[in-house]
Amino acid sequence: MQSDVLITTPVEDILLITISQEKLYQDLVDVFQCDMMKLVNTGHRYMVMDLTNVKLINSSGLGVMILVSDILEKCGGKMVVMGLGPLMSDLFERMQLDRVFPIFEDRESALKSFKNI
Repeated sequence: MQSDVLITTPVEDILLITISQEKLYQDLVDVFQCDMMKLVNTGHRYMVMDLTNVKLINSSGLGVMILVSDILEKCGGKMVVMGLGPLMSDLFERMQLDRVFPIFEDRESALKSFKNI
């Protein structure tokens, strides 16, 4: 799936989701939510959210990530986050989102976190 916001790449049973936009706010959050819910509704249960390109995300965008993560967990799935830059890393720590999402520096370590599932 490719949209204005997401690029998805399947890696075995795991879906690597890359946010292509630097800023995820306003109208893009609606597209992001719609795209993420489509992925959940098509049966994807294991996701790596790649935020390498993201420099700014508003609370609504973060809310979508939390919502999807909660849905996945209820279905026996999991979402992890990777590629946080300094600003995003600081945001995740301040909002204690590092307690909500397992966070990895790179794709390899994020994908390896699914080995025991």
